[in-house]
Amino acid sequence: EGLDSSEDAAAKVGGDEAKDDNATTEETTTTTTTPETRLVSAYQTQTQAFYQAATRTATLSMKAASMASAAFGVFSVASVILEAKNMSDTVERMKKGNKHPKVDILRAIKEEIGKLPETELIVQQCESYLEYADEKDLQLD
Repeated sequence: EGLDSSEDAAAKVGGDEAKDDNATTEETTTTTTTPETRLVSAYQTQTQAFYQAATRTATLSMKAASMASAAFGVFSVASVILEAKNMSDTVERMKKGNKHPKVDILRAIKEEIGKLPETELIVQQCESYLEYADEKDLQLD
């Protein structure tokens, strides 16, 4: 009643919009978040994603480690079996008289070892040489 016709028309038209704006504002207020709330929410989402990825990675790593352990176990058994077979074949060749070419060299060394001087004699000779060098002030470089 204190409104003139243009304001009256605007109030009627704007009145409905105002009601809609108030309803929207109320809805927005309930769903609107503050920057801090958004930051916390983003942090929680990222943290959750990190833990999920870490859990998946750890699970896959444990599965791979389990498979590797089994594979290495099989490899170890296979190595022992092959080594045993190799040793068995070597013993059989030795029994047949099929010897390695270095066997003669080793036997010759064994015979010559008896002709070498005793270790004590070699030590005495080294000590006497060092004493002689000290007496003559010789530089041993």
